[in-house]
Amino acid sequence: MCIAPVVRHLYFLILSKVFFCDKIKTATEGRRVQLGHPFSHKLGECAISFFVTKKLEKKLKGDFPQCLDGAPLLLPSSGNQLRSGIDKWLDKQRIHPRMIAEFDDSALMKAFGQEGAGIFIAPSAIEAEVEWQYQVMAIGRVDEVKEHFYAISVERRVMHPVAATVVEAARESLFADESSWDE
Repeated sequence: MCIAPVVRHLYFLILSKVFFCDKIKTATEGRRVQLGHPFSHKLGECAISFFVTKKLEKKLKGDFPQCLDGAPLLLPSSGNQLRSGIDKWLDKQRIHPRMIAEFDDSALMKAFGQEGAGIFIAPSAIEAEVEWQYQVMAIGRVDEVKEHFYAISVERRVMHPVAATVVEAARESLFADESSWDE
């Protein structure tokens, strides 16, 4: 994800699943110029849900999570925090799905899932929207694995009125059950 527009003050806010902590630098006329420090403001976190088409659901054996054993699975690419959590959870459950594909783009993963290529995951906070938009059904939720969401800005405290409204709305409605927030 390119956050240069934020540190150049072209955008006030970027929504991300990644926590940023490094200073951003860019090359300008042969010298390095420090543009600013991006701040990650935690919006919230939520469990993940597993989704499947009705046709594929009929082929699954047993209840969740055992139905994942041997089933076709679409997952985020290895190397990210979410995938690591899923892999650990699957190992703990002694479940061995059939890996069909890995995705860097969650929308692409959902599109493949919608076409019946395999079971896929999405944040539980948007479970109803995923079911409606992709015409799939949630077959289970894993509370032990969390998807994290951040707002990235160059302000230590989000002061821009529109950006502040977005952050507040996410915290109060989408992640309403969170008890504390890290700034």
